[in-house]
Amino acid sequence: MPRLFLTNFEFEDELAGRPTNQDALSALRRSLANVWLSIAEPGDCIFDADGSIAPTTHKTPFPEIETLNERQLAARHGSFELIPWGWSDTCLRFADRFGLKTHAPKLADVRTINDRRFGFDFEIEQSIGLDGMAAIKTPDQFVETVTHLVRRLGNDSDQARWILKPQLSASGRHCLRGQGRPTEQHRAWVEKRTGGPTVLFLEPHVERVREAGFQFSLDDRVRFDGCVEMITDPNGQYRGSIARPSIEPVWSTALPWCTRLAEQILRRGYFGPLGIDSILYRHHDGQIRQRPVQDVNGRFTMGRAAWNMRRFFDREETILWLHCEPDQPETTLKQLAAHFPFAQKLVATASTRNTRMSKFSVLVVVPSDVQTLELLSITRSLFAK
Repeated sequence: MPRLFLTNFEFEDELAGRPTNQDALSALRRSLANVWLSIAEPGDCIFDADGSIAPTTHKTPFPEIETLNERQLAARHGSFELIPWGWSDTCLRFADRFGLKTHAPKLADVRTINDRRFGFDFEIEQSIGLDGMAAIKTPDQFVETVTHLVRRLGNDSDQARWILKPQLSASGRHCLRGQGRPTEQHRAWVEKRTGGPTVLFLEPHVERVREAGFQFSLDDRVRFDGCVEMITDPNGQYRGSIARPSIEPVWSTALPWCTRLAEQILRRGYFGPLGIDSILYRHHDGQIRQRPVQDVNGRFTMGRAAWNMRRFFDREETILWLHCEPDQPETTLKQLAAHFPFAQKLVATASTRNTRMSKFSVLVVVPSDVQTLELLSITRSLFAK
């Protein structure tokens, strides 16, 4: 049965009960709809309710994906299996409305493993988290904990930075960032977001050195699919992924922790795609340390999409999936060719003729002997502009 992909990138907001900004959501769909290129087969379709998704073929090796609006989908009632970015109650109601086949885990399990409390508890139990991380339940506890953290780190504002995260969010959204002792504005922010069972999660700011996503598939067992390095710009925004043929030694010590957590998640009853992010960071004492479990995502991820892009190329090649600004696609391709003179291929993964897209995605295929540190250095200079 062909599949219908649902671009519900607001997945975490729905689980958290937050309202969705429809303009922002439409822009996000335009930006990320091409993630399904790496997964789709001929005959699969993407649901496009508001006409925001562009055609997905422009001199590429990928299968053509048709987009369907509500009227078109209703005319093909019962013809597809639903594949969402992440499972939610809205997804199930959508499937019922259009007669879509579903194979979904229990929503209670989906919410549990995507809640930061789940990963936090695992880190605390295994003693693998950041020094100073804490679960915050009240404004008073927040002030006391941050004050203690700042006192321990010192009064240097560059060192005494911290971040406060909600139980459910993605891509650094809905977080509070601060440095030094908490202010009344900080306390007021916390007061609005705590009470009852609600918890916030405090982490000391750390200097990220490298970050990667471990991709698993869970069904009757845990299957490790691959490890994908993450590319970010100086502001910490996701700008792409590096998918190598095999896991690098620097990440091999994190894999057993991630696998152990994935097995625990499977025992809870969740099945489907699972991404677990890990980081290498510089501790305030100057040492490089590893945080094996930073985020847990019981859904599709950009890292999984990047890993699946490998199926279109030689299995010994390394690919970079870069998300560039859309203003001048042809100029961007020339810039990438100059930055990666050793590239074997440059492949656009979105239509260069679409003036409405909010990102221009390109695959850069390089030999497997090019080191990741060199690739990261190039992309950092590329996105520093």
